[in-house]
Formats: sequence, structure tokens, C-alpha cells
Amino acid sequence: MRDGYKFDEDMVSRIRQAIAQKLTIRHVPDVIIETAEIPYNMNEKKMEIVVKKIINKLPHNPETVVNPGSLQYYCNVPELQGF
Repeated sequence: MRDGYKFDEDMVSRIRQAIAQKLTIRHVPDVIIETAEIPYNMNEKKMEIVVKKIINKLPHNPETVVNPGSLQYYCNVPELQGF
């Protein structure tokens, strides 16, 4: 988060509203969480599949991630269980 902002229910509500207005209500995610870091590959692309595998406790290859320390933020997050 940028300085001067904090992640709370008001922020989540504003994020949901912005997504619904700019896109559609169908694009609003079920869960919005704060994370310290997002995993990227060598081409600076976000690695969503690795995160999904971690959430679902499936095997994954952390060697493909430029910043493998970021993977720890997706382990055992109660809000993400079952996605």
C-alpha cells in the first residue's frame, strides 16, 4: 500500500466498486487480500498459476520464480482455502 493508505474493509469496498464500474460485477473477485509481494518470472510476468498451486497445496516449482520469497505469503491463508 502506498503511504497514507491502509488495507481495511473500506478499501476492499472501494476496490470492489471500482472493478464493478470499470468492468462488470462478474469481474469482482470473491476474495481481496493484501499481500506484501507478488511472484514474478524472468519476463516480469505475474505467476498466478504458481500461486493457485500453493493455495491448493499442489506441487510447484519455486525455481521458476525470480522472487521465491514471495511464495510464503500465499501459504496457509484461511481466506484462500478452497480456491
